[in-house]
Amino acid sequence: MGIRSERGATIIFVAVAMFGLMAFAALAVDYGIFWVARGQAQTAADAAVLAAAQSMAFDGTKDFDHFKLVAQGAAKQNKVWGQAPSIEPADVTFPVCPPNPGLPPDPTCVRAFVYRDVAHGNPMPMLFGATWGGTSQGVRATATARAVAANATNCLKPWAVGDKWLDTQVGGWTQSATYDPAAGDSYTAPTATNAGTGFTDHDANGVPTYHGYQMVLKLATPGQGINEIPINSGGWAMELALANDAVGGGNAEYIANITGCTTETVAIAPAGSTCTAVNPAVGCIGVKTGSGGNTNSNAIANFISTHDASATWADGAGGDWKTGKITTTESPSSRIQPVAIVDIPQYLAAGYNGTNGIVRIVNIVGFFIEGTCETVAFKEPYLDCPAHNDKSAVVGRLINYPAMAVSTGGSVTGSFGSVIVLVR
Repeated sequence: MGIRSERGATIIFVAVAMFGLMAFAALAVDYGIFWVARGQAQTAADAAVLAAAQSMAFDGTKDFDHFKLVAQGAAKQNKVWGQAPSIEPADVTFPVCPPNPGLPPDPTCVRAFVYRDVAHGNPMPMLFGATWGGTSQGVRATATARAVAANATNCLKPWAVGDKWLDTQVGGWTQSATYDPAAGDSYTAPTATNAGTGFTDHDANGVPTYHGYQMVLKLATPGQGINEIPINSGGWAMELALANDAVGGGNAEYIANITGCTTETVAIAPAGSTCTAVNPAVGCIGVKTGSGGNTNSNAIANFISTHDASATWADGAGGDWKTGKITTTESPSSRIQPVAIVDIPQYLAAGYNGTNGIVRIVNIVGFFIEGTCETVAFKEPYLDCPAHNDKSAVVGRLINYPAMAVSTGGSVTGSFGSVIVLVR
């Protein structure tokens, strides 16, 4: 009986092994495509909600259809395996924010879904799946974002504005009001749980309060006297002594901090602080005699010419400034700059005269810089431009601004500053 050759059996085993290896390789390739696309889809979803949340916080409008368009545009700029994902208006919603440690409940979240699948007419390819009967695969992703209240900035403009108080005059507080405790005027600074009597962007229900309010910062003549602006006038502003490493002080430093940014990070003062010493990190800033006239108007003109120069403010229906918005190609407009709001009663109680001392920052607002009283074409009926020196009076709108959050600063209800974050 002859011995049979076993060489043919080896070929069979090799063929079976190669078949299995090719199957695993095909699976790995198609599975790899899926996970790359899944990551790209998540990037698109993240971009959608971050862009929409930013628009919600800074564009000065409650137009939810507009927010949906912003989300769609941002998502489609992020391709998923070489093709824009599917995202329809119905895929962008505005639910109550999910619980997050350290963040309060807030109905300002935005959620988006993006797709690349058969159901939405844009399935992912399967390069080897057809061998096993598969022709396509799909991915989807979702993300949620929100605007979180902030408490600091690294680009504060050199203007300190007296906060709004509860005024007993007929009609209440105006920009020409004078703080008079003897007549019953009172002031409560904002805290993390109480908005106080000062400027707020919105109330506890999210309804706009001073969002879009047009205000004049009267920098011409600080102090008391004939034809001068009283130190305790609602529209009066002091010049902050903010550092700028690019220049050597004086008017040059003031101008540099208008056209550019200070080199200091400035926070809202924690509750209970007395600001007996200058410390920007805890909201205590020195003040000095303000710069006015051509120095101010030229700096403002230079700033506007290089920051979203074509942007304008448009009131809402019926001239309602609370529902108005900025017309701009930027989001947010670079004309929105942070300005300090200070505790006037505390400043007065310290015995300062308007050309010296230290102010306590109780809030930081975004200020959409429109120009000066001399150059701004549209003025709200309530705007109080000084007749004697309109080159020094800066005009703008109180609005949200992109900000920072630091551990040294305090927090306030109705904050104008926002940080956009992903929450899920």
